[in-house]
Amino acid sequence: MAGVEQRDYAFRNGLRTWGIHQAWPDLPLHFRKYRLLLEYFKFHWPGKKPEGDLLILLLIIEEMLDELANNMEGTISHASGRISAQVFWRNPQPGSDVASRCFQTPEPISITEGKSLRMTPKIYVEAQQRKNINYKFSLYLKGLEGLLAVGSGPGATKIGIVNPFSKSADMIGWTLKKSTAGDVTPKSLGEETNEGSWGAQLHVAGCGLDKVDKKYVDRHGKFRGIARLLLRFGDGPNERMFAGTGWLVDNKTIATAGHCLYHRNLGFLRSVDATFGNELKNCTKVHGTHAVVHWGYYTVFAGKNDLGFIRLASSISSSDASPLPYIQTPRVAPTNGRLIARGYSKVSERPARLRSSECDANYDLGKTDRSLEYELDTDEGSSGSPIFDGNGNIVGMHVRTSHTKDGGAINKGVIIDEGDNNPAAFGAVLDHLDPHKMRALRGLFRGMSPGVMRYTPEKF
Repeated sequence: MAGVEQRDYAFRNGLRTWGIHQAWPDLPLHFRKYRLLLEYFKFHWPGKKPEGDLLILLLIIEEMLDELANNMEGTISHASGRISAQVFWRNPQPGSDVASRCFQTPEPISITEGKSLRMTPKIYVEAQQRKNINYKFSLYLKGLEGLLAVGSGPGATKIGIVNPFSKSADMIGWTLKKSTAGDVTPKSLGEETNEGSWGAQLHVAGCGLDKVDKKYVDRHGKFRGIARLLLRFGDGPNERMFAGTGWLVDNKTIATAGHCLYHRNLGFLRSVDATFGNELKNCTKVHGTHAVVHWGYYTVFAGKNDLGFIRLASSISSSDASPLPYIQTPRVAPTNGRLIARGYSKVSERPARLRSSECDANYDLGKTDRSLEYELDTDEGSSGSPIFDGNGNIVGMHVRTSHTKDGGAINKGVIIDEGDNNPAAFGAVLDHLDPHKMRALRGLFRGMSPGVMRYTPEKF
């Protein structure tokens, strides 16, 4: 065709999915963040030198998204002020989880002067493949958001909150709603997990989940600070309730597993109720107002950072419950040491009882990628349970079971330290999120989910 100049480009996912939500309506909500990212970049058609400016735009995207996504390939043609293109996504990395191409047929796109670049590909994948692609692409999105947030590349934001605990990694925080749901039997979060290694259930021969004497969960009891959590994800008819365990770090903050607050399949927690002394008539119930999870867990679901914290709507008085003592996790298990997990393990038990299980301490953090490992009984509600040493100090928190090389299973917990997993640092971020200090919020940047803030330990 006369007057048509055609060029071939190989570029990243940066131009891929503006209109993908219409083509693939069952995508998770977090995919919409991608549109916000493109809006933030303001990638609009320049008008004067379309072909040259488009090439520059592609080079910028290549630079920003290098090593963050699989390549796309396409042919872009320019004629009389219009751009047409054929684009397809190169095969993902080979693996049993993705059996075929995501886009088997290149799809055309077109833009005119003053319009934004759009693309609406058709999808030719089965339901299970969609789940796998959802997960992989969500990791890519979070990597892109991280690139923006640290001020790298054109268009990156440069605002953030200074966290005084400079050794701690970034965190993600958001506001919770007060639940209006009635008394509903919760489900296990393990039922919402694609991978068995992210469950929390393990039964070890010779162990058990013994009921803790009620005197220890009564007021002034030494384990009254362990709470049963009712966790709600979704809104309206889509609301779903699950159960977990948390423990009192200070009189207004609860620690729990990160996946109890931000779940790979369910997204962000919407509301939570914590009950101290759950099995007693004089129990203390309070809802959460804000939540924080570790950036390492939010971005790539790093198991060693699977922890989160909840700010309570009101402070817990010492007569209702007392914070539990915790120490930095010893690098190697002490000789003749013990580990005891205590939590509201039975999800369907009414009322749920605090239960405990213990084993010999036999771990070396240097050999387990800084994860605490132990062989004792856990169940569906054990996520977030504090792990005590033989002296009554919390040295870790239960998060999941995992497969061993010999085909067995092992419990895993997150450690407590002065760096990445520092409870005091998370508390400092929750102080910023407190509704009485909303003016301090400077962590929100465009591209994140609405209402979600990122906090960093250093100034940009």
